[in-house]
Amino acid sequence: RPQRLTHLPTSSSSSLLHSLQGTFGFVDLAQDLAASPDTNPTARVAVKFLERGPGVNKATLREIINHRLCAGHPHIVRFQEVFLTPRYLAIVMEYASGGDMFEYVLSHREQVPVAPSLGATNGNGGGTAAPAAPQQQTVARGLPEPVARAFFQELVVAMQFCHELGIANRDIKLENALLDDNDDGGGESGDDGGGDD
Repeated sequence: RPQRLTHLPTSSSSSLLHSLQGTFGFVDLAQDLAASPDTNPTARVAVKFLERGPGVNKATLREIINHRLCAGHPHIVRFQEVFLTPRYLAIVMEYASGGDMFEYVLSHREQVPVAPSLGATNGNGGGTAAPAAPQQQTVARGLPEPVARAFFQELVVAMQFCHELGIANRDIKLENALLDDNDDGGGESGDDGGGDD
């Protein structure tokens, strides 16, 4: 596995804040030092580090090109720059501070009441149990429909934009739908899934 950096290389205009390990590399949360403190004092970026060598191939190049083509769409994570270190290829992207859709769904699931079961026995092999005070039971389901619909509509708009550019995302899943702090029914596609063009 690639080793985490203790600081970002000097060729980047970012300062390291936090690091996460992934399957093919790691992602560092960094402070964008080039951002104007007057307009954006907390400008953060996500820097995806891929170890140079066999893991960096045509699919990686395609991911970079696809991110550049999708620049400026409101529902696609913004690509900023690419740089090389002696050991890594680094892709700098907008930081989606709201986490991913998977975590959002888990923490915002709708609680739905469940009807009590009928015909319970008293445990002695016969008869029914004495009536108990009714207790309302609930089960966690997905997001409330209006919220899910809003997220889905934004995902469809982003995917339509990609398809019009000849980019196909082969890795659409909740973990790759990223949210910013203001999301209450909207998100951004963060991983192009090695899309074909």
